[in-house]
Amino acid sequence: MRACVLRKCVTPSGSQAHCTACHETFTAVSHFDAHRVGPVDRRSCIVSIGSRMVIPPATPDGSEYSLWFEDGLWSTDEGHSDRRAASARMAAARAAKGAK
Repeated sequence: MRACVLRKCVTPSGSQAHCTACHETFTAVSHFDAHRVGPVDRRSCIVSIGSRMVIPPATPDGSEYSLWFEDGLWSTDEGHSDRRAASARMAAARAAKGAK
């Protein structure tokens, strides 16, 4: 994946993905893939409405879902919750290590 040259863009890490077309960063490659719509030769990005991006169903029997923007990343509510919990655990571990 190419690195983005815009200063405002979040540099992806781990399983995150950055779109060089709309310059948004996603917490998972599957979210990145889902935000690109249309025929392969004319794909475009789904436009967000404020801090929400509605992803259409991938299959006729599927349902739409929302991605939410937080701390420079697009993810599901559950994804943001998991990321906040992991960050809190890391901070607690750092604090415990520093207290010894």
